[in-house]
Amino acid sequence: MNSTPFFRRLDIALQRAIESLDRRIVVHRLHLGEQGDEDYTRAILAPPYPRAGLIIATPVWPFTIDALRSVAEKGKQVVTMVSDVPEVASCFYVGIDNYLAGRTAAHAVARRIGGKGNVFVLQALRGYPAHTERMQGCCDELAEFFPDCHVIVPDADTLDDPSACYRLVRRALRKERVAAIYNTTTRATAR
Repeated sequence: MNSTPFFRRLDIALQRAIESLDRRIVVHRLHLGEQGDEDYTRAILAPPYPRAGLIIATPVWPFTIDALRSVAEKGKQVVTMVSDVPEVASCFYVGIDNYLAGRTAAHAVARRIGGKGNVFVLQALRGYPAHTERMQGCCDELAEFFPDCHVIVPDADTLDDPSACYRLVRRALRKERVAAIYNTTTRATAR
């Protein structure tokens, strides 16, 4: 399992939801953590138990899309959490609109800093569309409504690691004057 605070909270919420189900419904949970392509594909396509459906929070990579499509084509219901997978037509997404979440965060940040200054945007993992969509929403909101805000996006993912976030922010502060930081994983903050 991804060990970030978000995924720990998601796991606890899922456990609580499972406890409220009728006892005739069996839910198997599998945590993959930071596994490779083959492990993800095997878990999606060949579970060690029979299943009627699949609820999954996974990076959206070509091999996961193909595997999810294969499960859906076999008539199994596929529900994705965290990231939508529109490439799988019959897949059902449960989650927020990440693009609008990014726009909302950008709006709050820009108002907090008076509508001008550098906004440093940290992205946890580009393999998760949720983060890319939040980053894009943030950039679009600032460009459209706050032209005096300049977005700075580092070329590195933070992987939701506080030390990586610290290093990237510290490096940015040495080069630029930063008025606000938006982390696609947690919340927007202003200095």
